[in-house]
Amino acid sequence: MNISNNVLASKSQRFLNFVIDRIFFLIIMMVLGLLLGLIAELTGNYSWVDWLDNVDPIMDFLISNLIFLLYYFVFELAFERTIGKFITGTKVISKNQNELKTSQIAYRTLSRVIPFEPLSFFGDVPIGWHDSNGDSLVVDVKKYNSEIQMRKSFEEIGNVID
Repeated sequence: MNISNNVLASKSQRFLNFVIDRIFFLIIMMVLGLLLGLIAELTGNYSWVDWLDNVDPIMDFLISNLIFLLYYFVFELAFERTIGKFITGTKVISKNQNELKTSQIAYRTLSRVIPFEPLSFFGDVPIGWHDSNGDSLVVDVKKYNSEIQMRKSFEEIGNVID
């Protein structure tokens, strides 16, 4: 069964997902920093704090991106959506509507590091590179559930009760 384009998350929903998820990523980074500072203060061991204060830009980039990728991977694996998607009423589904595989989520997640990837869903149809690479789609949950229910209703009309 094919998914119609009218159940896909809109460009504005996709943009809000991006912004909200970035905000939550920054909050996670601040909380991690506060926790490390608190642990350092409680233990008297400031080696992590000193190391983070003097980390080179490449290592900073790698650590930040690892945490960023973990955020997406863990949330989409556990809930089929990130915090941004919860707020906007969207979720990730497999293109073939089977259960979303871990490999699909991994491809989606890794594709997010492609430069300019966040702009890829601004085309005619709001499907990003991370969607295409993961054979997945982001749908508006209410529209998607409504379409699934309508299709089931039409199928039931055709069934003959014996």
